[in-house]
Amino acid sequence: MELAFVSVLSVLLQLTAGFLALRLIRVSGRSVAWILISGSIFGMAIRRGFTIYRLFLGEPPHDMDLLYEEIGLVTSALMLAGVFYIAPIFESYRSSEKARDSLIRELQNALARVKALSGLLPICASCKKIRDDKGYWNQIETYIKERSEAEFSHSICPECRKKLYPDFPG
Repeated sequence: MELAFVSVLSVLLQLTAGFLALRLIRVSGRSVAWILISGSIFGMAIRRGFTIYRLFLGEPPHDMDLLYEEIGLVTSALMLAGVFYIAPIFESYRSSEKARDSLIRELQNALARVKALSGLLPICASCKKIRDDKGYWNQIETYIKERSEAEFSHSICPECRKKLYPDFPG
């Protein structure tokens, strides 16, 4: 009876470990590895099932059966603990991966914005238009607005006000 109990408990632990290992496919993204590990765990559960089947049929156990099944039980418990405790490591890894990818996207966007307005800008000394990469001359406001998130609000500085509107009190 003790052999049957140890064998059944071992099978239950192995099946649980096998299903938890299959769950790690989603967490880790490594399907082939976890399918192979789950398959081997399920295989060990099937092997233990033969012992239970033999006992059910009334075949006498061999002298070493109980020792083998006890070793199997300990191994099953260790497998279950290992699969159970490894899941948070993969979840943490996935979370870190997502945060890293998000940061990379943010940095790439920031770099793209910085690059858009860096380097030498050919600007007309008289009208202050800027020549773009295609050779067209654009108003400075248009050029900067198309390449950044800047918005413009127009006003007149005191020097230009005096020059353009000398009669306007100010």
